[in-house]
Amino acid sequence: MRQFAQLAFALALMASRMTQAAEIDYIEDFSLSDDRPAALQQLIPGSEDHYYYRCLHLQNTEQFDQVDQLLQAWIKRYKETPRVIEIQNRQALLTYPRNPAESLEQIRSRLGIQFNHQRETIGEKPNLPTALNPALIGRQRLVQEAYKRHQHTAGFEDSALDWLLDTPLTPDVRRDLLGRLQLPDHEKLVELIVADLKHQYSKPFGSLTIHRALLRNQLDACLRLKPDLRNQSEFVTIYLSKLHPNNDLDWRQDPAAYVAYLDRLTKFVNSLDPVHNSLKAHVLYHRLEHDRTVGIYDKARFMAYLQLPRKVGYMEAKYMQLENHRQFAADLNADFTKTTLLPRVGNDERLVREYLHHFFLNETSTTPYEPYVDDVFLRHNLAETKIVNGLGEAEQWYSLLPPDKYQALKERIDIDFAPTNLTRFSADAPVSLDLDIKNVRSLIVKVFRINERNFYQQQGREVNTDIKLDGLVANERKTYEYTDPPLRRVRRHFEFPSLTKPGVYVIDFIGNGLSSRVVIRKGKLRFLVQDHVAGQVFTILDEQNRKVDDATLWLAGHEYKPLDDGRIVVPYSARASRVPIVISRGGFSSLDFFHHHAESYQLAAAFYVDRESLLQRHPARVMVRPGLYVNGSPVSVGALEDVRLTITSIDHDG
Repeated sequence: MRQFAQLAFALALMASRMTQAAEIDYIEDFSLSDDRPAALQQLIPGSEDHYYYRCLHLQNTEQFDQVDQLLQAWIKRYKETPRVIEIQNRQALLTYPRNPAESLEQIRSRLGIQFNHQRETIGEKPNLPTALNPALIGRQRLVQEAYKRHQHTAGFEDSALDWLLDTPLTPDVRRDLLGRLQLPDHEKLVELIVADLKHQYSKPFGSLTIHRALLRNQLDACLRLKPDLRNQSEFVTIYLSKLHPNNDLDWRQDPAAYVAYLDRLTKFVNSLDPVHNSLKAHVLYHRLEHDRTVGIYDKARFMAYLQLPRKVGYMEAKYMQLENHRQFAADLNADFTKTTLLPRVGNDERLVREYLHHFFLNETSTTPYEPYVDDVFLRHNLAETKIVNGLGEAEQWYSLLPPDKYQALKERIDIDFAPTNLTRFSADAPVSLDLDIKNVRSLIVKVFRINERNFYQQQGREVNTDIKLDGLVANERKTYEYTDPPLRRVRRHFEFPSLTKPGVYVIDFIGNGLSSRVVIRKGKLRFLVQDHVAGQVFTILDEQNRKVDDATLWLAGHEYKPLDDGRIVVPYSARASRVPIVISRGGFSSLDFFHHHAESYQLAAAFYVDRESLLQRHPARVMVRPGLYVNGSPVSVGALEDVRLTITSIDHDG
């Protein structure tokens, strides 16, 4: 035994001498000393040298129990350094006679030795099992192991999540599971989400991805189970997003689609509490604005709008002083563009005045509106309505206006377009406009045909009423004379039979030093676009969605002509961006925008080989399914040239 220890000690000294040449003097002092405890006194207590040589001395003197105690302090201070591992290995070898099992286990663990091969006996029939033990591979056992080895649902693959939803779940596991879901396709999903929201430590609605993926009927179900969700802003925002029109529907130019969208918005916001008054006013304002453009004045809807508290000058002060109204006053400057896709309201006084003027045509009392609207504001608008329309006794209405307001009304010049006017017409539709005119003796009407192609190419935007017409000669000019009193406001109808061709026209009405202008658009060219190997391919359509084969497309200074089949190919860009295009046919052009994609190709392939067919010196069949993609869209692999398939096989030995 002593000879074995001396051999281990000699090996340790050799290793130390090779790695620590700088300490050769002390190694000699220690190894050749007749009094090694005295030699240990030269080392600094607590240093790694001190731990190392003390352990060597204790092992040489067979004080193995003290070595284990010293190793604990050493590892605690310096972790498992190479010297620590060296002492541990010596300890396992030197204590083998005492604890052979522990020494062998440490050696196996250190060297990574495995003895899992079964001895082969020639001629003996195998007695191995022919079936797996159901108790070891059953779902219940696997679920227990998954929860035991992993936290929450980390032990489950995504394919198991739907099944897991039907099992009993703790609150923590349930929330972790909901956090992994991406699709709202489970019948118990709403129940689990609401249960999670009601939990003591739950986060608010919208904190999980699955909340945003819920369908509209699922959100309604959430409201039935948890009605207070309607007060959470994030829930309202997500719900509103589910009311948006389809992306392929031009709902802003389709009155039926626009009304249907406003109806959906109105039905939902009417169910909300006063905390959402700003949103209610926003939606109701746009509904009233649209109704006005089609000649509808719904008094019940208008009264509902007036009852919404708002910090505007015409509101009744006492009404706004009520606690509930002061606390939940609607903000007309609130921006809900992202949630409702409708522009900010801002100032609504003009809309309120026009609705009041419409109702005052047949009413003589302001009483129904006085609880919500300032009585002075009401009297002035009632008097103005009666005066400019010549209704009733003039003296009665004059007395309701202060002298300065009466004089301002008398001198005021109106050339206002009726809200029911259209500004977009089909290519063959007749053009007509209605104007409310006051205090204009002579009205000049000028019609300008705009070269929209040049304008679009130079400006990259639509023609607006701010276009400069100085120096241009009108295509048509007419003058109308009127003899109405200065206080009378009369609606006049104008027709323009000369506007027969599609295009963009600006009509200017000039009278008594005031000018009002409108842009009329006739006809529209649209497009469909898809990615192709050669670029983005456009199919041009007219306003009736009929294919057009003779149109051209202008983009960034270059004009692209159609192929034989009428389609237009535009090469990919170096950088993806949203760019304007001008589509032209004959003498007519339309401006539009599209996303010009960058050139991005991807070649992918799926491989399959039956593992059972992979036998030495035998052929195996490999199935290959290639796919070519341009900007994520699949295209034919027939466009590839010089195609080669290389298969490299590597055996177990590398």
